[in-house]
Amino acid sequence: MKKILTNTIIMLVVIVGGYIIYDQVINDETTEEQNSNSVTVEVTNGNSNAETNSAVLINQAVTAENTNTNSSVQIETGNANGNANTNISQNTIVTAQTIDDSAIQLAAKQTGYCEALAPADWSFISNAESTGADLFSPDRSLHAGWGISAVYTSMYPEVESFLSAWLSYAFTGSFDSSGFTLGTAQEIYEGFIQREFTTSTGRQGIAIYKTYNFGDPTMYVVSVYMADAVSDQWTASGATPFSVALSLRCVSQLRPTTSSVDVSSSDPGSSSDNPEVSLSDRWTEAIMGYENVYSPSTGDHYEAPLNSLWETGPEGSGYYRTLPGGGYEKLERGFGDY
Repeated sequence: MKKILTNTIIMLVVIVGGYIIYDQVINDETTEEQNSNSVTVEVTNGNSNAETNSAVLINQAVTAENTNTNSSVQIETGNANGNANTNISQNTIVTAQTIDDSAIQLAAKQTGYCEALAPADWSFISNAESTGADLFSPDRSLHAGWGISAVYTSMYPEVESFLSAWLSYAFTGSFDSSGFTLGTAQEIYEGFIQREFTTSTGRQGIAIYKTYNFGDPTMYVVSVYMADAVSDQWTASGATPFSVALSLRCVSQLRPTTSSVDVSSSDPGSSSDNPEVSLSDRWTEAIMGYENVYSPSTGDHYEAPLNSLWETGPEGSGYYRTLPGGGYEKLERGFGDY
């Protein structure tokens, strides 16, 4: 289409490496023919009617794992009288964001009447009575554990005094609680309390506990989950033992509601045999920069860093893994059923 041009300004729009670069060209010629598939051309007629025609063609490449997505063209025309006709279609640049290279995979583990999710190379031990269980990284720098105990009020009237003494013994080998420091109590839900701690042996971590009463004023029962690491690794690696501790599920007859449970035929993942399943079932907070997710098709569990979230994923915002045959699977949040 030919037009009489006066000081025509042509805005060339070029997309290079994710950036938009504008190149302004001034054309003083009186006649110009414009044929373009990748530029925005604005032509202004200098007469009194001041008619303006604009043709817009936007074509942005879409790439995601060598996949191209095409769409039709956006063409907009308008004039000085305010009339406009627009046909809209635009491609969007998509970059796949998956957990493939950054997540920590967790394996289902079992010992005695306890189960947990932990890295495959972690060890898992429990005592014969299933009143205590521990998981360790190969070098024992990371640890997660659980224990349940009946406590006489004559010895430890308050649960804080019991925790300070017994956790001190667990980490320092001494009941002298000066080697163990408990932080401020934070209520979570359903009676669970969370507290940070440090030890004189150079470890740091979090304890989550719940107190049960049998209606006997002379005693109470405390169930304690622990996650810890050597102090200089806690900030960077503490999310793993924290997640492992939350996933720990054990059956015990010491809880009032499970005092008559047949431990030999019980299921640690059943809320009727182990009411503390709710600790992982209902945990929805991110854990020190990570979220627990699992594959609905394989049941595999992962600790996914928050920066691996795909905001514009194929099935909406969430965590994704790449499928062996191509494509992506959106992962479920939480610990799931294992």
